[in-house]
Amino acid sequence: MPKLVAGLFAARQDVSLLIADLQEKGIQNEHISVIAKDYNELERISADTGLKVPDSGTADKSIFGVLRGVSEVLEGARGEVKALGPAAKKAAGAELWETGDHLAVPLIGAGVPEEDARHYHDEVAKGRFLVLVQCGSESAGEVNEQMNKYHSLPID
Repeated sequence: MPKLVAGLFAARQDVSLLIADLQEKGIQNEHISVIAKDYNELERISADTGLKVPDSGTADKSIFGVLRGVSEVLEGARGEVKALGPAAKKAAGAELWETGDHLAVPLIGAGVPEEDARHYHDEVAKGRFLVLVQCGSESAGEVNEQMNKYHSLPID
């Protein structure tokens, strides 16, 4: 059964190293997504890892069949979310508003506990990177260990 493993990261370099390690362990690019608010940082991750160049699409496709309508709290300003990987077609281009939980809602629908999903929403809005990996249940523990190795932020 497919699992969605999520982790938050403060540094782009940690995300790039994590993705390279996951690729070496056999996780395919189409199962790795990165969501962030900074397009330039995602371009660097793309260059480092070979993930498809960040999309700034219309937010009308699926991320693992569940992510819908991404928006963020961005210092009281409107903007757009940026994404790499399968999340790109769904998340990229979504409007970012002062209020709302549009990133949290689809994460909850994907099985992320509500409190964790809302935390991810708030942290991406602050400039963190959300990495999502779709993998088999037998690989989920190893993916989580790799995320911890590369400084995945704890959920307070």
